[in-house]
Amino acid sequence: TAQAHAEGGSGAVNGHFRTPGGQPIIDANIVVYDGSLFVGQDLTDDSSAYSIPNIPAGAYTIRFYRDNLIEWAPGVRTQAEATPVTVTDGGSVTVDEQALPTGTIAGTILNPDGTPAIVSILAEGTDGTFQWSSTDAGGHYQATVYSGESYMVEMGLNNNLVQYAPGRAERATAG
Repeated sequence: TAQAHAEGGSGAVNGHFRTPGGQPIIDANIVVYDGSLFVGQDLTDDSSAYSIPNIPAGAYTIRFYRDNLIEWAPGVRTQAEATPVTVTDGGSVTVDEQALPTGTIAGTILNPDGTPAIVSILAEGTDGTFQWSSTDAGGHYQATVYSGESYMVEMGLNNNLVQYAPGRAERATAG
């Protein structure tokens, strides 16, 4: 639900977005939301800092986007789980976020004749998150995904057919 905001008053949201190991995440997109409404955004700099000024006083959720992964402050995967931050007139709220841990799904897809297949890849998590990728000229793909989650890997083949890993034609039988 949308929050009511005071007329005329504004503040800022700023902070840092770092890896679980404390390294900077550069060029991540940080967005302030009022419910589903976009309020402001910034990209993290070389030190992982961001600053979003001119945010009307009120309560907001903060989204962090990098490597095609979305998470919300503080360290959750959905906006429904996010804890709103309160921006006050003339105030500055610091939201330092540590990225959720990730892993990699990777593989090689070959055509029946052994040549590399050029396909699109969808890795869909059981929690509803997903990642897109595609194969390179050698048929190799790689997708960054959240750690600790199970993923269904779907391959969009050149002839508009879909195949699921490992070698299944139907989603229900994929492992």
